[in-house]
Amino acid sequence: MFRQLCHQQPRKDWPKLFVGDVRDIVKGHLDILHRTRSKFQFATCAKLVEKEWRLMGENELADTVKAEYFTPPFDSWFSTASGIPGLVPSSNHIEAWNRGTKHDKNVRLRARLDTMLETEFDKLINADFTNLTSPIASFVAGVVPAELVHKAAAYDIKADILEYPLDSGVYYINKGRVKGQKITEARIRKYEASLTEELELKGLTLASFEQSFMSLHKVVALKPPHPGPFPFSCDCKGYYHKVVCSHILAVRELRGEVVLAEEVAPLPKNKRKGRPRKATPALVPQPNDGEQQKPKKSKKRKHTKQGVK
Repeated sequence: MFRQLCHQQPRKDWPKLFVGDVRDIVKGHLDILHRTRSKFQFATCAKLVEKEWRLMGENELADTVKAEYFTPPFDSWFSTASGIPGLVPSSNHIEAWNRGTKHDKNVRLRARLDTMLETEFDKLINADFTNLTSPIASFVAGVVPAELVHKAAAYDIKADILEYPLDSGVYYINKGRVKGQKITEARIRKYEASLTEELELKGLTLASFEQSFMSLHKVVALKPPHPGPFPFSCDCKGYYHKVVCSHILAVRELRGEVVLAEEVAPLPKNKRKGRPRKATPALVPQPNDGEQQKPKKSKKRKHTKQGVK
């Protein structure tokens, strides 16, 4: 989205936010918006971000983004907007359409979104259903990335995870930045309230919003069929990208389904038996193809009256 803001107007007309530290601040704000978990969280966070930008003197930016990206129908670009794991908000399909149009027509045209939806999108859907030989799946299970296993192993499963209510299959887990913070019923209620209703802005800042309402993740045990390799869902950005995340792996360890310490342990290195072999020196002549290297002749020891030389 930050690139879209940059390309929306000529370089000479860019506001001052696109240079220096202010650029990093705005990118951080957009990242928080992208990581919100529901439309209510997004709406509350958008108002707080707009307020921050106006305090920074970026009224032009606040007006532009509010009109283009904070209002329907183009305000659903947070990571969990689709509600379908593996399907994240992206403009790649539009860019692919534009690239194909320019390649086939040999002219520099950019197709309108409504043109694509009205003329070709229904044809693509019909073609897919006609040639469909297996059920639609949002994700193909693969190897779990090693970095997710290491992140999950860093959690203290007794302090950072809480099943609430007990035996409900619903788990709340601390975000990585607040590991060790006690999970209480009050924190859970605050978090759940932010998912289902828009919050009041009185006395609320962007920093306090992130600390109070985005410091937990919710992992839910699923019944088959389930989209990912494990029967769990999570509301984090990583789950909606890869349908597996470190929070799910940590919950699996809490349930006794896996031992992450064994998963991240380094593989043993088997050494050769006997005395360690000396390293081969440089510039050693190698035998030609098909020839075997001749063994070195051992020097015979000479026996003298004084001893062995």
